[in-house]
Amino acid sequence: MNCLKNRSKIYYLVEIRFKQSYYEKIIERLRVSKINDSVLYESFYLVGVYYLFVKIIASLYITLIAVCHSREKSGEFDERYVRILYNLGVAYIGNGDIKKHEEISSKSLEIEKKINGDSSPLLATIYMSLGLGLFRAAGT
Repeated sequence: MNCLKNRSKIYYLVEIRFKQSYYEKIIERLRVSKINDSVLYESFYLVGVYYLFVKIIASLYITLIAVCHSREKSGEFDERYVRILYNLGVAYIGNGDIKKHEEISSKSLEIEKKINGDSSPLLATIYMSLGLGLFRAAGT
């Protein structure tokens, strides 16, 4: 039985490493090709979300933070930017960094309000995330 568990873990790690190298190749090709900035932006966002789902947190931070810096540099703040910040916040809270989670999530909240007003459905998700952060910070 232990042998099966170990074999399963090995297959899982090999599969994750294969997927990671595959996505790293995609990212490199995107960097060197002449692709529209919005397509590049969307691609990096999706790769970052993939890293969040498979819990490759270091790559997630590198990818999504790079996209954030790109957007901040251009001064373009859209709904995708809000979602990038939200996903970074999710990663920070998952990693136990409550202060960074609160900082990033609050920023996404402010920008979402500016873009879509106080009635945006995404605000509920951001508020829930901030509530979870407060809950975890309280240690309960």
